[in-house]
Order: sequence, then structure tokens, then C-alpha cells
Amino acid sequence: MIRDARSAPSPDGLDLAYRINVMPSSVYTVQYAVQHVPDSYAARVQNFAVLYPLTKYCRSPWEIEQSTFQLIEDWRRRLAVLVHRGWQPSAGQHGGLNGRNCCPTFAYMLPRTRPCNLRSICPFCYAREAGKVWEMAQYAFHGEMPGPVQWYRPGCPDPLPPWPERPPPVCRFQLVERYIKFMYPYVAPGCDPNDQQAQDDVLFSLLDQLADSRGKAVGAHKAYGAYQATTIEAGRRGWRIRTRQLLMYSSAKDLPKSVLEPAANRTIRVHPKPTRRELCDAVTRVCRYPRLLMVGNPLQTARLLEARRLHRVRLVATYGAFRGLANA
Repeated sequence: MIRDARSAPSPDGLDLAYRINVMPSSVYTVQYAVQHVPDSYAARVQNFAVLYPLTKYCRSPWEIEQSTFQLIEDWRRRLAVLVHRGWQPSAGQHGGLNGRNCCPTFAYMLPRTRPCNLRSICPFCYAREAGKVWEMAQYAFHGEMPGPVQWYRPGCPDPLPPWPERPPPVCRFQLVERYIKFMYPYVAPGCDPNDQQAQDDVLFSLLDQLADSRGKAVGAHKAYGAYQATTIEAGRRGWRIRTRQLLMYSSAKDLPKSVLEPAANRTIRVHPKPTRRELCDAVTRVCRYPRLLMVGNPLQTARLLEARRLHRVRLVATYGAFRGLANA
């Protein structure tokens, strides 16, 4: 039955392999209904890091609802295109079966579907991870558990209030943001740019290098706690790699010289005793969604996702004090 379905033409022009790989059993699209829109530091991190870069800046809960619906449709179209280009999301993990109907993040909607767990590209799963990073950073720097959430009714046209003001927590640490970016060619010099095998060899070599350097980059700075995330996007001339780090040091000691070492491809920000707002902004910058995954070259993006699935490389890591919330 499945074998025949794979070879049969699709009535809407899509390969039926997409329906088998991405949908649970048949062509089924969930229609969501908004119940309420959350507003908290975690919610604002998710909005500024993922929703706004992929849609537009929202000034009211109603605009957040509309942007969320727009992103749901954009994600479904992008998923269909990437599967047609060769990505097999369900081949490596069960969560791929729920990709088309992944549970939305930025507004509480019914019915409650399962997350697809395709965190490397799904904007909703990516935003959930950004919220977790904020909670880890908040606990590490200020010793606070996740705070209260303000809820807005559906269709609320009122503008979002300013950032909630609470007594500033006592912080005994300093925060360092580090951003490193560079380009990596699709093929080695002297090779045919259309050679698929040469492109695959370069991509797997790149993933090996990133996996090997993940722990070394943080360990060399001897931080009390750290979070590091590396993103890869398909640019016009090659892979665009960005490594983002949050490093935690005691405010009673001087920062290591290696942390502040300048470079042309490096941006460094230091916060002596970060407030809640400064920490929130830093997490937003570190967890910013790589936009080209949604709008960039679909063929190269599909090759990247398939290579990551086969290689099983992890490009996100937490160290030291950033793991404290999990043990709390």
C-alpha cells in the first residue's frame, strides 16, 4: 500500500513521499484556534529571537496572533519544499511525523499537538529552546525560577506594555557575549562547483570540525558557566557559520585576556552585573533564528539538514552553572 502510494502522482502536485514522511497517516492539517497570548520575559525572548525576524515586529497581542498564523503557513510550505529537495525528517527521529502540525509557540492554541522536535529548523521548536535558555540564564545569574506570565485574550488590540519592572536582583557575576562569524566554501578550491560528492565531502568535514571545536572553544576561556550555539546557513557563495556564546564569570575577578581578544570577525559585549533586561536582550541575540533556513537556497538547506541528520552532530551545548536549573 505504501509502496504504491510513493509512486503514485499527487493530486495537488506534491510528491506523496512528503505525506508519508511528514504527516502521521494521511493528508491532515490541523486548524488552530487562539486561546490567549502570553507575555513574560521568556515569551518576549521567543518573540524577538524568532517570530519578529521571520515575520514583522508586533505591537499588540492581536498582531502576535496574526504573525503566528502566518508563520504556521510559511513553515508548512518550507517543510514541503525541503522534503522535495531530499530531506527526510522522519527517517532519523519520530518527531518528524509531526512536522506539519508542530505545536505553535507564540500564542496558546488549541488543539494541543505534539512538538516535532526538529529544533535545527522548526521555528516553534527553536523558540521553545530559546525560552529554556532564558530560564537557564535567569537561574544561573539571578537565582530565579521562571516568573509569572501575563495572559491576553484573543484579538486584544491593546499595545503591549513596557518591560515589566521588578526590583533588580542581586547579581555577583559578569556576562560576556561573544559572536564569531565566518564563511566556508561549498566545495574545495579547484573542484567542480557542481560536483555533488565534493560538496558532501566539504559539508561533512565542516560538521566534523564544528563538533570537535565545540567544547574546546568554551573550555579555553575557563568560564564559570557557558552556553554556546552554532548556526549554519546556505549563503550565496558558501556556508555562513555563526558561533554565539554566553560566558559567566565572577564579578570579583578580572576577565581572561583570551575572552576579550579582538578580531575582525568577532564581536564582544561585556555586562559587569547584568540586570534582568540586559540578560534578556543578550539571550535574544544569542538565540536569534538563522533566517536563511526559512528563505534561503532550498537545495543547499535540504542538503545541510540531511547531512546533520546522518552525522548526528549537536551544535548547541551548556556548561557549568547554566546546567543548574536542571538540577534545581
